[in-house]
Amino acid sequence: MKTNYAKKLGEGDAIDSAFIVKVNSTTKQDNGQFRLNGELVDATGSVPFVRFDADEKLVQQIGPARLLGVKGRSGKTKYNPMEVRVSEFYVVKDTELDASDFEPVAPIPLDTMKAELF
Repeated sequence: MKTNYAKKLGEGDAIDSAFIVKVNSTTKQDNGQFRLNGELVDATGSVPFVRFDADEKLVQQIGPARLLGVKGRSGKTKYNPMEVRVSEFYVVKDTELDASDFEPVAPIPLDTMKAELF
């Protein structure tokens, strides 16, 4: 069950929830590890993330986007009003997921929008 949502995170929230992980950039650091920057996406929107100590195997497993469990902590940074510093990615079982947690939602119900447009 999803407990944290991208647009509802506050300063210092502990994160342990599933997100669509989209990697925007991968930078190899001097110590041989990788820094990943990207977005955590769900039905409410997206929030930037950073993961510092990623190895090459993890980078290949995630690819450009993948649905994964995420552990970390949210906070404000110099460059982002809210960002998640990821400490761990993990595989989530399909039985623990609800597709509606990842489908974009609109503030106006779909039937109302259709009636107004047509």
